[in-house]
Amino acid sequence: MRVLTAAWDDDAVDADSACWLVSQVLDYGSPESKHEAAGLLLGYANKLTGSETPGSYSWPDALHGRWCSGLSLNGAMLLILALIELVTSQDKEWWREQYTWVSHALDEAILNDPNNEVKRFAATISLALLRVTDLDEISGIEDAPTKANPDGARRELL
Repeated sequence: MRVLTAAWDDDAVDADSACWLVSQVLDYGSPESKHEAAGLLLGYANKLTGSETPGSYSWPDALHGRWCSGLSLNGAMLLILALIELVTSQDKEWWREQYTWVSHALDEAILNDPNNEVKRFAATISLALLRVTDLDEISGIEDAPTKANPDGARRELL
């Protein structure tokens, strides 16, 4: 990951290649390397929408439609923060309704991360995103507050 950081700083690697490498580490790396990859992703998330084409972005395949296993609490939080950084790096119009996958990614964290703090944080961010999104644009999202509360009781998170 340190070599990737240096290459990215020197513009010697493109965002798609960097995301591919981060994805490999998130899928197959040690817990320590996954944490480092999550931190790197957060640090460069605002560069992943650098394309001149609205709605075009790069993101690790390991985090599309699923949540990464074997993350530390901090590593999982870094990935959620990277999602926030990515989606807020451009305005809503730039995304051309291509940002709804972020709600699905957060939903995967709520469903699959073993840590209740991560579930709560993901639910909080998901609710905030849903409040600024036309709910008709996003389908398949279950009730985040209920899922995020480990005892199953409904509570307001925001």
